[in-house]
Amino acid sequence: MEVLKLENLCFSYGSKQVLNGVNYSFENGKIYAIVGKSGAGKTTLLSVISGLVEPTEGTIYCNGEDMKSQDKYEYRSKNIGVIFQDFNLLTKLTAKENVELSMEISKSNDKQKIDKGEIERKAYGILDQVGLDRDEADRRVLKLSGGQQQRVAIARALSYGPDIILADEPTGNLDEETQEEIMDIMKKLAANGKCVIIVTHSSYVAGCADERIELKTMKKSTKKQ
Repeated sequence: MEVLKLENLCFSYGSKQVLNGVNYSFENGKIYAIVGKSGAGKTTLLSVISGLVEPTEGTIYCNGEDMKSQDKYEYRSKNIGVIFQDFNLLTKLTAKENVELSMEISKSNDKQKIDKGEIERKAYGILDQVGLDRDEADRRVLKLSGGQQQRVAIARALSYGPDIILADEPTGNLDEETQEEIMDIMKKLAANGKCVIIVTHSSYVAGCADERIELKTMKKSTKKQ
């Protein structure tokens, strides 16, 4: 089932065009690898899809609805989960507290009262799903390894139940064994119906994907003398 569609998507930084006429559809239950040389616009594409920046031209449809008509806060806090290469965790908090905070923020606009006990139970449950036990969940983030921190980042992205998971080089700072463990988690997410979109330079990660999307570096225009 199509969950995301990009139609003639373009993006420019001033006079520099980074994305030009990107057309692609993404479905639930699949892993997509976005590959290409540095400067091809891979991370920019994720930023546009996540609603952090507006496309210069083109349209993004999420569940058939034009993203322009959607509340950006609701879109980012309900539909899209983002995983960063450098984790972007709050290091003074525990793994569980990072996940709980994400859940509380996503529910902050809801009229229903936030149940702290239920949020705590869900946080432990999600962390368990990504391979962190109760002891690890209660550790401050800085006391965790890089692989464990990435698991926390995945749990945080999953905390509010988004259909689409965006990951920017999620294995870029990890060793080979941990990279494989993280991709096993991604495969399980896709098997459970998530649409997983990964920017990567890793041939292993790209090989794990159901579909591979290659972005080409835009050629510089040359003026005739």
